[in-house]
Amino acid sequence: MTWEIKKEAEQTSYQAVHTFDVPAQIEQIKVQYKLKQVSWLRFLVFDDKGILRAQKSGIASTGSVSILDTDIVQRTDIEEIKNLSFQKGDLNTLPGTIHKGQWRIEYKLNISDKQETEAILGEIDIEYLTGGQAGTVPNHRPYEVSWKKEGSSIFELDEAVLERTLETTARWYKGDFHTHTVFSDGKMTREQNMEQAVKQDLDFFVATDHDLMPTSWPLSFNCLVLPGVEVTSDLGHYNRLFGLTHPFQNKGYQVLDKETELVSSFNKQIEEQHLNSVNHPFLTQWKWLAETLPISKMDSLEIWNDPTYKDNIEATEMALKTWDRLLEDGHKITGIGGSDSHLLPVEKYPDSSLPSLIGDPATYVWSEALNGKALKAGVAAGKVFVSRFGYEIDLTVNGGTIGDHFLDWEKEISASCVVQTPTDATGIQIEWTVDGSVITTTSQKEDSQIFTLEPNQYHYIRVTVRSSKGELLAFSNPVFFGEKEPKLLTWKDVVESV
Repeated sequence: MTWEIKKEAEQTSYQAVHTFDVPAQIEQIKVQYKLKQVSWLRFLVFDDKGILRAQKSGIASTGSVSILDTDIVQRTDIEEIKNLSFQKGDLNTLPGTIHKGQWRIEYKLNISDKQETEAILGEIDIEYLTGGQAGTVPNHRPYEVSWKKEGSSIFELDEAVLERTLETTARWYKGDFHTHTVFSDGKMTREQNMEQAVKQDLDFFVATDHDLMPTSWPLSFNCLVLPGVEVTSDLGHYNRLFGLTHPFQNKGYQVLDKETELVSSFNKQIEEQHLNSVNHPFLTQWKWLAETLPISKMDSLEIWNDPTYKDNIEATEMALKTWDRLLEDGHKITGIGGSDSHLLPVEKYPDSSLPSLIGDPATYVWSEALNGKALKAGVAAGKVFVSRFGYEIDLTVNGGTIGDHFLDWEKEISASCVVQTPTDATGIQIEWTVDGSVITTTSQKEDSQIFTLEPNQYHYIRVTVRSSKGELLAFSNPVFFGEKEPKLLTWKDVVESV
């Protein structure tokens, strides 16, 4: 079964849905593609029961994905991960029974408007293999651990992925909430991501390839890797962090095509545990444009995206300003960072003096342990600060710290901030933000303040750390006082109010 992708007018985006009939006793379904030029191709394969069985999202000219007819799992004898199993079959697929019946494939192809295109852009082919034809799909790395939930009737990962614990100490854990690999548009393999994360002293990172949820990951004892996906629409990008279910399971790529569908994808079923985080909301052509998004559906906002990318300097300042407007209005949305790492560690963006690295910026989360469930709880509670170059914030307000929430307090509030700095650090500034405004700035790494906060009203206090030249070095999430009913209900409301 072969489908041609044909050029239409001057389009740069092509998509289609095709059905195909799978015969009985098939042991492997192989999806192959050949494109005339290197392009960004995404596809989803659903079986006869509507279960998402394969996904692809990357930049290439050729490739293939194989779905295996097997429910066999290979249990590991490593006690620490006894509830997980080794991956079988191709990455980013769900092996399992291949039933006879009507399956479907959805694809989206994006090409550059600068590409010289022929009448036929490429083709996608479905091949059925049985017996000796099927052979074996190369298994991946030693200890390629499956994240699939056994026996699930939908695309679903195992909760054990979020329960795996590398450390039981309650402390600040350093991580990254926005990363990419060669399986979408990044240049680093999964293993290189892990190696670089360790070099950056990260305790964890979330894998957020574009429109692709990993079904397995090479086992690491040095850095905890957690599941995620970056939902990538022309109306903006958002991450589903710590997610176990796939955003395209029910509606396929319809989620990306209309604002109503993109916004509705923020809704969660009772059993879903992920956090919705809007990415780089003001970054040039990747800004957030879905104006009808209810702010109540956002769990976090990516304030700081890859500082080595020139356009992010202005975009980050705008995100900070907008976030303060949200906080001032009574929304308790956690501000996080993401390296959005795409390049090799030796590469730099034009006009940048520093390489673009995983963990730059780093997001620190106060967590009861180093596992996905505890980290998610820390982010949800706003126990987060974000920094570059090793600057760390120790903020105390009214005897509490970052993310704390007071319902009763005396009018006079004592606050102190100590910034741990790298050994080669020069002058820094601490900006104290109270209720959306910078109240005072001090040029030292330790500072104490007294603020007057009227009881029975809503307030918040947070800090931003900058260099003596105003360069952003770190920011904290707030300490909250009281409650306030928000008046800004949609993204449009917020943007128009800034």
